[in-house]
Amino acid sequence: MRKYLGIVIFCLIFAPACFAQVGLFENESSLRPIMRGDILLDGGFSASYITEGAGDTASKKQVYGGSVRMMYALSSRFYLGLEGIFDRGEMAGSPVPYGPEYGGTMAIVNVDENIYSVRSGYLVSRFNFNPASDKRFYLPLGVGYIYRKQTTTYKVEPAPGSAPPHLPGLYYSFDKSEKAGDGLSVYGGLGFEYDFSKHILGGLEARYFIFKSGGTLMQSASLLLKVGFRS
Repeated sequence: MRKYLGIVIFCLIFAPACFAQVGLFENESSLRPIMRGDILLDGGFSASYITEGAGDTASKKQVYGGSVRMMYALSSRFYLGLEGIFDRGEMAGSPVPYGPEYGGTMAIVNVDENIYSVRSGYLVSRFNFNPASDKRFYLPLGVGYIYRKQTTTYKVEPAPGSAPPHLPGLYYSFDKSEKAGDGLSVYGGLGFEYDFSKHILGGLEARYFIFKSGGTLMQSASLLLKVGFRS
């Protein structure tokens, strides 16, 4: 985790200075500069890579989802607002070789689908490096709460050599949902956006999350492809 955190800190500290050297933070003319009182509504598709635990026992999950965010410009450089994020991914499942008995026969219980979902809400802020440009770099920050759930669909089939398959009750499926953990979450990142018009924009945002859920410290690297509307 220290390695990833070090990369994020390096980007947050040194990337702005590097961009300034090549003139990306100059207050060049734009279609419409950010002004106090602007309202920004943006969101889009995200891909995340979650690491749970550390060392050889760490488990990794790849999830996809999206976010919706609304922010108010306190000044040309600072936004403050709220964000909701939903992610979902499929995990590998192991079959249970021998399940419950049905009239003296055995059944095999297989994991047909194993879904891992994450819902979270954040109080967010944002610092704009070049608010007067139509090509902007910014730092997004968020503090919030995360909830994780795991839903498994089991498929029950007769074991080899058991009762004939036409007997009723031997084939069916059922779902089992359980809370996988919840807790406090924080994130930081680096984003870039471009004005397509006075009100429509698009961009990319790289974010790094740290959260403690179910007593386990977790981390996530995420890339958000977004579109937005600015009033």
